Amino acid sequence: MEGLSLAGGYDYPYLKERDPFLALVSKGGQILIVEEEKEGAPLALKGIIYSPPQNRAIINEEVVGEGGVIAGYRVVSIEENKVVLKRDNEELILKIEEEK
Repeated sequence: MEGLSLAGGYDYPYLKERDPFLALVSKGGQILIVEEEKEGAPLALKGIIYSPPQNRAIINEEVVGEGGVIAGYRVVSIEENKVVLKRDNEELILKIEEEK
């Protein structure tokens, strides 16, 4: 499927790029996946918005909350200075780099 066009000639790119079987919203109403990261792309923690109970992290220019998914990793926890991610049995901890 090269692409689908709706009435008026608008080409809707998500019809050809997004896996239709992946949920976009969690049962709690959080946005889970907007776009998938390229496989192997490094995850960079750009910032943390620490405001319990709705902490947010900025990873690779995307804002995610606890329970969200980025590059196949589920966000387990967001703390004041780090974010814990998990994929299968692999745990990944991203920390804010201190300025020199």
